[in-house]
Amino acid sequence: MDKMLQTVFVLFCLATVAMATTKLRMEDHTRLNGEQRAALDELMKRVLPKIKEDWVKDELYILKFLRAKNFNVDDAELYFLGHLSWREDNKMRSILTEDFSDMKKDFPYKLDGHDKQGRPLLIMDFGQWDLDGAAARGKIDRVLRYYDRILEEVEHKVLTEQRRGKNITQFMWVMNQEEKASVSFASARCYYHAADVYEKQHPGAGSKVMFINSPSLFTPVMSALRPMLSEQTNDIFDNYADETEWKPVLLDLVDPSQLPPSYGGTKGKPKKKANLLVGTFHRDENGKWWWPSLFGGRN
Repeated sequence: MDKMLQTVFVLFCLATVAMATTKLRMEDHTRLNGEQRAALDELMKRVLPKIKEDWVKDELYILKFLRAKNFNVDDAELYFLGHLSWREDNKMRSILTEDFSDMKKDFPYKLDGHDKQGRPLLIMDFGQWDLDGAAARGKIDRVLRYYDRILEEVEHKVLTEQRRGKNITQFMWVMNQEEKASVSFASARCYYHAADVYEKQHPGAGSKVMFINSPSLFTPVMSALRPMLSEQTNDIFDNYADETEWKPVLLDLVDPSQLPPSYGGTKGKPKKKANLLVGTFHRDENGKWWWPSLFGGRN
């Protein structure tokens, strides 16, 4: 019995250390020393009077811009004021209320899961995005605004999780390029816009950005994009070809229950039904009672 108690105690200690380590890892992005704290306070004092949207006044939101400029307050102030001008020019305050229902079928994405650290998980089925069709219909600008809306939604998701008490400041992003056999002018424009907006308007927002199932033609595109990205952004951008490359990496970061089957997960997969005894009542996941008939189905 003593050995069993010792084993339980050791396992408990290991679990406690693991949880503490995870918490520290998540807090690394927000922990500041005295000099950095003073820099953030100074930046907040300068920019708060100029911010028109309450949620943009969030300290952790502004901190990203300060980090991007290595805590140089003057540089960060210019950077953040440029961001405010961009938000004003692009009417970002109202973008989440705009109707993009006509876009969801041809430009699918999901924002309903999280990685193993609790960060929101953005999944974009980019290979299915009909960019050439949008360009032919003169709607490519609308697609680019739709993309801007997606990142705005993600930023709000992160803030919502913070207000629920979760210690997160970033999101994870997976972009599936399966079925994208070529890189057209419309695709190239979208890639450029995506990288430019992320880099300039959402610095440090992502913990990891994974391109998966990328066609070989995407490699030179990635090479062309990297010079316009900061070292911090380049460090989190990774490009993978087939499943043997990306699946182990992705499953190390995200639990299979949070990923659709096409991403190596189990989310949305029908559960295997256990053997049911004919003539007896059973309760389903919605709490409804039913009994199986002799030849299958419900009665």
